[in-house]
Amino acid sequence: MGNSDEKNIKVDRGIPPANPYGSGNGLNPSRDGWSIGWGGGGGSEGGRPGTLSSSKRRRLRLQDKRRREWEARQRAEVERLEAQAAAKAQADAQANAIAHAEARARAQAAAEAQQVAHAAEQARVAAAQARATADRKQAVAAHRQALEILPHAQTMRKQELDQKHANDLAGLSTSLALETQREPALADLRGAELLDAILAEKARVNYWIAQKSEASESSYQRALLFAGTDPLEITNEQYKAILGAKSGNAEQAHQVHQAWAHAYADALDAKLYSNAVTQLRDRSASLSEYYATASWATKKSANDNEALSPNQLLEANRFWSVVAGPTAPSRETPTAADKSKAVAEKFFTRQVSRLLSRALPHLTLL
Repeated sequence: MGNSDEKNIKVDRGIPPANPYGSGNGLNPSRDGWSIGWGGGGGSEGGRPGTLSSSKRRRLRLQDKRRREWEARQRAEVERLEAQAAAKAQADAQANAIAHAEARARAQAAAEAQQVAHAAEQARVAAAQARATADRKQAVAAHRQALEILPHAQTMRKQELDQKHANDLAGLSTSLALETQREPALADLRGAELLDAILAEKARVNYWIAQKSEASESSYQRALLFAGTDPLEITNEQYKAILGAKSGNAEQAHQVHQAWAHAYADALDAKLYSNAVTQLRDRSASLSEYYATASWATKKSANDNEALSPNQLLEANRFWSVVAGPTAPSRETPTAADKSKAVAEKFFTRQVSRLLSRALPHLTLL
Protein backbone atom coordinates (compact mmCIF):
# COMPACT_ATOMS: atom_id res chain seq x y z
CA MET A 1 0.00 0.00 0.00
CA GLY A 2 1.35 3.35 -0.96
CA ASN A 3 1.03 6.69 0.74
CA SER A 4 -1.95 7.59 -1.36
CA ASP A 5 -3.78 4.53 -0.09
CA GLU A 6 -3.10 5.38 3.57
CA LYS A 7 -4.51 8.82 3.02
CA ASN A 8 -7.74 7.33 1.71
CA ILE A 9 -8.41 5.19 4.83
CA LYS A 10 -11.85 5.97 6.25
CA VAL A 11 -12.92 4.97 9.73
CA ASP A 12 -16.59 4.86 10.63
CA ARG A 13 -17.66 4.14 14.16
CA GLY A 14 -20.71 2.07 14.76
CA ILE A 15 -21.83 1.98 11.10
CA PRO A 16 -20.79 -1.26 9.48
CA PRO A 17 -19.79 -0.44 5.92
CA ALA A 18 -21.05 -2.49 3.03
CA ASN A 19 -18.68 -4.73 1.24
CA PRO A 20 -17.28 -2.60 -1.55
CA TYR A 21 -16.64 -5.68 -3.57
CA GLY A 22 -20.06 -7.17 -3.23
CA SER A 23 -18.73 -10.36 -1.66
CA GLY A 24 -17.94 -11.67 1.77
CA ASN A 25 -14.30 -11.07 1.39
CA GLY A 26 -14.56 -7.65 3.03
CA LEU A 27 -13.56 -7.09 6.65
CA ASN A 28 -16.12 -7.61 9.35
CA PRO A 29 -16.84 -4.80 11.73
CA SER A 30 -14.71 -4.70 14.83
CA ARG A 31 -16.08 -5.77 18.16
CA ASP A 32 -16.69 -2.20 19.29
CA GLY A 33 -18.42 -1.16 16.04
CA TRP A 34 -15.45 0.12 14.13
CA SER A 35 -15.08 -0.72 10.40
CA ILE A 36 -12.25 -0.05 8.05
CA GLY A 37 -12.46 0.48 4.29
CA TRP A 38 -10.39 1.94 1.52
CA GLY A 39 -11.08 4.45 -1.00
CA GLY A 40 -10.03 3.98 -4.58
CA GLY A 41 -10.14 0.87 -6.56
CA GLY A 42 -8.31 -1.34 -4.16
CA GLY A 43 -4.88 -2.76 -4.66
CA SER A 44 -2.76 -4.34 -1.98
CA GLU A 45 0.69 -4.67 -0.69
CA GLY A 46 1.68 -8.12 -1.57
CA GLY A 47 -1.72 -9.66 -0.77
CA ARG A 48 -5.14 -10.10 -2.01
CA PRO A 49 -7.09 -7.14 -2.98
CA GLY A 50 -9.02 -5.62 0.00
CA THR A 51 -6.77 -7.01 2.72
CA LEU A 52 -4.40 -5.18 5.16
CA SER A 53 -0.86 -5.82 5.76
CA SER A 54 0.32 -7.09 9.08
CA SER A 55 2.00 -3.84 10.00
CA LYS A 56 -1.12 -1.94 9.20
CA ARG A 57 -3.15 -4.25 11.29
CA ARG A 58 -0.70 -3.86 14.16
CA ARG A 59 -0.96 -0.13 13.99
CA LEU A 60 -4.71 -0.33 13.90
CA ARG A 61 -4.78 -2.72 16.78
CA LEU A 62 -2.45 -0.45 18.74
CA GLN A 63 -4.60 2.54 17.99
CA ASP A 64 -7.68 0.60 18.93
CA LYS A 65 -6.02 -0.49 22.15
CA ARG A 66 -5.00 3.04 23.00
CA ARG A 67 -8.48 4.23 22.17
CA ARG A 68 -10.03 1.60 24.39
CA GLU A 69 -7.59 2.45 27.19
CA TRP A 70 -8.40 6.15 26.83
CA GLU A 71 -12.10 5.38 26.86
CA ALA A 72 -11.59 3.16 29.88
CA ARG A 73 -9.71 5.97 31.62
CA GLN A 74 -12.45 8.38 30.71
CA ARG A 75 -15.09 6.01 31.98
CA ALA A 76 -13.07 5.42 35.13
CA GLU A 77 -12.64 9.16 35.66
CA VAL A 78 -16.34 9.72 35.08
CA GLU A 79 -17.15 6.88 37.42
CA ARG A 80 -14.67 8.28 39.96
CA LEU A 81 -16.15 11.75 39.74
CA GLU A 82 -19.64 10.33 39.90
CA ALA A 83 -18.66 8.18 42.87
CA GLN A 84 -16.97 11.17 44.51
CA ALA A 85 -20.04 13.32 43.90
CA ALA A 86 -22.27 10.55 45.16
CA ALA A 87 -20.05 10.09 48.22
CA LYS A 88 -20.04 13.84 48.85
CA ALA A 89 -23.79 13.98 48.40
CA GLN A 90 -24.18 11.02 50.71
CA ALA A 91 -21.80 12.61 53.24
CA ASP A 92 -23.66 15.92 52.99
CA ALA A 93 -26.94 14.10 53.37
CA GLN A 94 -25.59 12.23 56.39
CA ALA A 95 -24.19 15.47 57.86
CA ASN A 96 -27.51 17.20 57.28
CA ALA A 97 -29.32 14.26 58.78
CA ILE A 98 -26.98 14.30 61.78
CA ALA A 99 -27.37 18.08 62.14
CA HIS A 100 -31.12 17.80 61.89
CA ALA A 101 -31.10 14.94 64.37
CA GLU A 102 -28.89 16.92 66.74
CA ALA A 103 -31.12 19.99 66.34
CA ARG A 104 -34.18 17.87 67.03
CA ALA A 105 -32.41 16.33 70.00
CA ARG A 106 -31.44 19.76 71.32
CA ALA A 107 -34.94 21.07 70.79
CA GLN A 108 -36.38 18.03 72.48
CA ALA A 109 -33.90 18.33 75.33
CA ALA A 110 -34.70 22.03 75.69
CA ALA A 111 -38.40 21.26 75.65
CA GLU A 112 -37.92 18.52 78.22
CA ALA A 113 -35.73 20.81 80.34
CA GLN A 114 -38.37 23.52 80.10
CA GLN A 115 -41.01 21.04 81.11
CA VAL A 116 -38.85 19.88 84.01
CA ALA A 117 -38.19 23.50 85.04
CA HIS A 118 -41.87 24.34 84.72
CA ALA A 119 -42.78 21.30 86.78
CA ALA A 120 -40.13 22.23 89.36
CA GLU A 121 -41.42 25.81 89.50
CA GLN A 122 -44.97 24.56 89.92
CA ALA A 123 -43.78 22.23 92.65
CA ARG A 124 -41.89 25.08 94.33
CA VAL A 125 -44.91 27.38 94.14
CA ALA A 126 -47.16 24.64 95.43
CA ALA A 127 -44.74 23.90 98.28
CA ALA A 128 -44.47 27.61 99.11
CA GLN A 129 -48.24 27.95 99.10
CA ALA A 130 -48.52 24.86 101.27
CA ARG A 131 -45.93 26.26 103.69
CA ALA A 132 -47.65 29.64 103.73
CA THR A 133 -50.99 27.99 104.40
CA ALA A 134 -49.45 25.86 107.13
CA ASP A 135 -47.72 28.92 108.63
CA ARG A 136 -50.97 30.87 108.60
CA LYS A 137 -52.80 28.02 110.26
CA GLN A 138 -50.00 27.66 112.79
CA ALA A 139 -49.99 31.42 113.44
CA VAL A 140 -53.75 31.46 113.90
CA ALA A 141 -53.53 28.49 116.26
CA ALA A 142 -50.66 30.10 118.21
CA HIS A 143 -52.57 33.39 118.48
CA ARG A 144 -55.67 31.58 119.65
CA GLN A 145 -53.61 29.69 122.22
CA ALA A 146 -52.00 32.94 123.41
CA LEU A 147 -55.43 34.55 123.84
CA GLU A 148 -56.41 31.58 125.98
CA ILE A 149 -53.24 31.36 128.08
CA LEU A 150 -52.29 35.01 128.67
CA PRO A 151 -55.40 35.94 130.72
CA HIS A 152 -54.35 33.25 133.22
CA ALA A 153 -50.80 34.58 133.11
CA GLN A 154 -52.20 38.07 133.70
CA THR A 155 -53.94 36.91 136.86
CA MET A 156 -50.77 35.28 138.19
CA ARG A 157 -48.58 38.24 137.28
CA LYS A 158 -51.04 40.61 138.91
CA GLN A 159 -50.86 38.62 142.15
CA GLU A 160 -47.05 38.71 142.05
CA LEU A 161 -46.98 42.49 141.53
CA ASP A 162 -49.60 43.05 144.23
CA GLN A 163 -47.56 40.99 146.69
CA LYS A 164 -44.40 42.94 145.86
CA HIS A 165 -46.29 46.20 146.33
CA ALA A 166 -47.60 45.02 149.70
CA ASN A 167 -44.06 44.16 150.81
CA ASP A 168 -42.75 47.53 149.63
CA LEU A 169 -45.60 49.32 151.38
CA ALA A 170 -44.89 47.46 154.62
CA GLY A 171 -41.26 48.57 154.59
CA LEU A 172 -41.98 52.09 153.37
CA SER A 173 -41.71 53.77 156.78
CA THR A 174 -38.34 52.22 157.45
CA SER A 175 -36.95 53.14 154.04
CA LEU A 176 -38.20 56.73 154.38
CA ALA A 177 -36.65 57.05 157.81
CA LEU A 178 -33.31 55.93 156.42
CA GLU A 179 -33.59 58.50 153.63
CA THR A 180 -34.50 61.50 155.80
CA GLN A 181 -33.07 61.00 159.27
CA ARG A 182 -29.57 61.98 160.26
CA GLU A 183 -27.01 61.16 162.90
CA PRO A 184 -27.04 61.92 165.77
CA ALA A 185 -30.74 61.52 166.51
CA LEU A 186 -32.78 64.61 167.36
CA ALA A 187 -33.50 63.26 170.82
CA ASP A 188 -29.80 63.52 171.65
CA LEU A 189 -29.57 67.24 170.81
CA ARG A 190 -30.51 70.37 172.74
CA GLY A 191 -30.88 74.07 172.18
CA ALA A 192 -29.82 75.73 168.98
CA GLU A 193 -28.15 72.56 167.75
CA LEU A 194 -31.48 70.75 168.01
CA LEU A 195 -33.29 73.52 166.17
CA ASP A 196 -30.73 73.44 163.37
CA ALA A 197 -31.00 69.66 163.13
CA ILE A 198 -34.81 69.86 162.94
CA LEU A 199 -34.61 72.41 160.14
CA ALA A 200 -32.04 70.31 158.25
CA GLU A 201 -34.16 67.18 158.52
CA LYS A 202 -37.27 69.07 157.46
CA ALA A 203 -35.40 70.39 154.43
CA ARG A 204 -34.49 66.82 153.48
CA VAL A 205 -38.10 65.74 153.99
CA ASN A 206 -39.38 68.55 151.79
CA TYR A 207 -36.84 67.58 149.12
CA TRP A 208 -38.04 63.98 149.14
CA ILE A 209 -41.65 65.13 149.03
CA ALA A 210 -40.93 67.01 145.81
CA GLN A 211 -38.94 64.11 144.32
CA LYS A 212 -41.48 61.42 145.11
CA SER A 213 -44.41 63.58 144.05
CA GLU A 214 -42.77 63.99 140.66
CA ALA A 215 -41.98 60.26 140.49
CA SER A 216 -45.57 59.38 141.39
CA GLU A 217 -46.96 61.59 138.63
CA SER A 218 -44.45 60.30 136.08
CA SER A 219 -45.20 56.65 136.90
CA TYR A 220 -48.93 57.25 136.73
CA GLN A 221 -48.68 58.94 133.32
CA ARG A 222 -46.66 56.00 131.97
CA ALA A 223 -49.26 53.61 133.33
CA LEU A 224 -52.01 55.45 131.45
CA LEU A 225 -50.26 54.88 128.12
CA PHE A 226 -51.36 51.25 128.01
CA ALA A 227 -55.11 51.77 127.70
CA GLY A 228 -55.80 55.35 128.76
CA THR A 229 -57.18 54.25 132.12
CA ASP A 230 -55.69 53.23 135.44
CA PRO A 231 -54.29 49.69 134.96
CA LEU A 232 -55.22 48.91 138.57
CA GLU A 233 -58.88 49.21 137.55
CA ILE A 234 -58.68 46.94 134.46
CA THR A 235 -60.56 43.69 135.06
CA ASN A 236 -59.63 40.33 133.59
CA GLU A 237 -62.44 40.56 131.04
CA GLN A 238 -61.29 44.01 129.99
CA TYR A 239 -57.77 42.66 129.70
CA LYS A 240 -59.01 39.91 127.35
CA ALA A 241 -60.77 42.47 125.17
CA ILE A 242 -57.69 44.71 125.02
CA LEU A 243 -55.47 41.71 124.26
CA GLY A 244 -57.65 40.63 121.34
CA ALA A 245 -58.01 44.16 119.96
CA LYS A 246 -54.30 45.06 120.07
CA SER A 247 -52.81 41.80 118.75
CA GLY A 248 -52.97 40.04 115.39
CA ASN A 249 -50.63 37.17 116.19
CA ALA A 250 -49.06 35.39 119.13
CA GLU A 251 -45.96 37.62 119.23
CA GLN A 252 -48.05 40.78 119.38
CA ALA A 253 -50.24 39.22 122.07
CA HIS A 254 -47.18 38.60 124.26
CA GLN A 255 -45.99 42.16 123.61
CA VAL A 256 -49.39 43.49 124.74
CA HIS A 257 -49.13 41.33 127.86
CA GLN A 258 -45.67 42.72 128.65
CA ALA A 259 -46.95 46.26 128.10
CA TRP A 260 -49.80 45.60 130.54
CA ALA A 261 -47.36 44.20 133.14
CA HIS A 262 -45.15 47.31 132.88
CA ALA A 263 -48.18 49.61 133.10
CA TYR A 264 -49.53 47.75 136.13
CA ALA A 265 -46.13 47.94 137.84
CA ASP A 266 -45.94 51.68 137.06
CA ALA A 267 -49.40 52.19 138.56
CA LEU A 268 -48.33 50.38 141.74
CA ASP A 269 -45.15 52.46 141.87
CA ALA A 270 -47.22 55.64 141.54
CA LYS A 271 -49.38 54.43 144.40
CA LEU A 272 -46.32 53.62 146.51
CA TYR A 273 -44.80 57.04 145.81
CA SER A 274 -48.11 58.65 146.76
CA ASN A 275 -48.09 56.80 150.09
CA ALA A 276 -44.51 57.91 150.60
CA VAL A 277 -45.49 61.53 149.98
CA THR A 278 -48.32 61.22 152.51
CA GLN A 279 -45.97 59.84 155.17
CA LEU A 280 -43.34 62.46 154.38
CA ARG A 281 -45.89 65.23 154.73
CA ASP A 282 -46.91 63.81 158.08
CA ARG A 283 -43.25 63.78 159.05
CA SER A 284 -42.85 67.37 157.86
CA ALA A 285 -45.81 68.50 159.95
CA SER A 286 -44.43 66.59 162.93
CA LEU A 287 -41.08 68.29 162.52
CA SER A 288 -42.80 71.68 162.42
CA GLU A 289 -44.54 70.95 165.71
CA TYR A 290 -41.31 69.59 167.14
CA TYR A 291 -39.46 72.72 166.08
CA ALA A 292 -42.12 74.97 167.68
CA THR A 293 -41.99 73.03 170.93
CA ALA A 294 -38.18 72.93 171.01
CA SER A 295 -37.97 76.61 170.17
CA TRP A 296 -40.47 77.51 172.92
CA ALA A 297 -38.55 75.42 175.42
CA THR A 298 -35.30 77.06 174.42
CA LYS A 299 -36.74 80.52 174.75
CA LYS A 300 -38.38 79.73 178.06
CA SER A 301 -35.20 78.42 179.56
CA ALA A 302 -33.38 81.57 178.53
CA ASN A 303 -36.07 83.79 180.18
CA ASP A 304 -36.18 86.14 177.24
CA ASN A 305 -38.43 89.17 177.45
CA GLU A 306 -41.12 90.09 174.96
CA ALA A 307 -38.94 92.55 173.13
CA LEU A 308 -38.30 91.54 169.55
CA SER A 309 -34.61 90.76 169.48
CA PRO A 310 -32.69 90.11 166.26
CA ASN A 311 -32.41 86.44 167.25
CA GLN A 312 -36.18 86.16 167.63
CA LEU A 313 -36.73 87.72 164.22
CA LEU A 314 -34.18 85.34 162.72
CA GLU A 315 -35.85 82.34 164.30
CA ALA A 316 -39.26 83.55 163.13
CA ASN A 317 -38.03 83.91 159.58
CA ARG A 318 -36.50 80.46 159.65
CA PHE A 319 -39.71 79.07 161.09
CA TRP A 320 -41.71 80.68 158.27
CA SER A 321 -39.46 79.12 155.63
CA VAL A 322 -40.07 75.74 157.23
CA VAL A 323 -43.83 76.21 157.27
CA ALA A 324 -44.24 77.76 153.82
CA GLY A 325 -41.48 75.78 152.10
CA PRO A 326 -38.94 77.18 149.65
CA THR A 327 -40.14 79.83 147.25
CA ALA A 328 -38.92 79.61 143.68
CA PRO A 329 -37.93 82.98 142.19
CA SER A 330 -40.29 84.24 139.55
CA ARG A 331 -39.50 86.55 136.68
CA GLU A 332 -43.14 87.43 136.16
CA THR A 333 -45.08 90.33 137.70
CA PRO A 334 -46.13 89.49 141.32
CA THR A 335 -49.71 88.28 141.54
CA ALA A 336 -52.27 88.94 144.23
CA ALA A 337 -51.37 85.60 145.76
CA ASP A 338 -47.71 86.59 145.93
CA LYS A 339 -48.56 89.89 147.61
CA SER A 340 -50.87 88.15 150.08
CA LYS A 341 -48.12 85.67 150.89
CA ALA A 342 -45.67 88.52 151.57
CA VAL A 343 -48.14 90.21 153.95
CA ALA A 344 -48.80 86.90 155.66
CA GLU A 345 -45.07 86.31 156.06
CA LYS A 346 -44.57 89.67 157.74
CA PHE A 347 -47.53 89.13 160.04
CA PHE A 348 -46.43 85.60 160.83
CA THR A 349 -42.88 86.67 161.59
CA ARG A 350 -44.02 89.44 163.91
CA GLN A 351 -46.51 87.28 165.78
CA VAL A 352 -44.27 84.28 166.15
CA SER A 353 -41.42 86.43 167.38
CA ARG A 354 -43.67 87.64 170.15
CA LEU A 355 -45.04 84.21 170.91
CA LEU A 356 -41.65 82.58 171.09
CA SER A 357 -40.95 84.58 174.21
CA ARG A 358 -44.09 83.38 175.90
CA ALA A 359 -45.09 80.12 177.39
CA LEU A 360 -47.06 78.28 174.69
CA PRO A 361 -48.62 74.92 175.46
CA HIS A 362 -48.66 73.92 171.82
CA LEU A 363 -48.08 75.41 168.41
CA THR A 364 -49.79 73.95 165.36
CA LEU A 365 -48.51 74.83 161.95
CA LEU A 366 -50.30 74.69 158.64
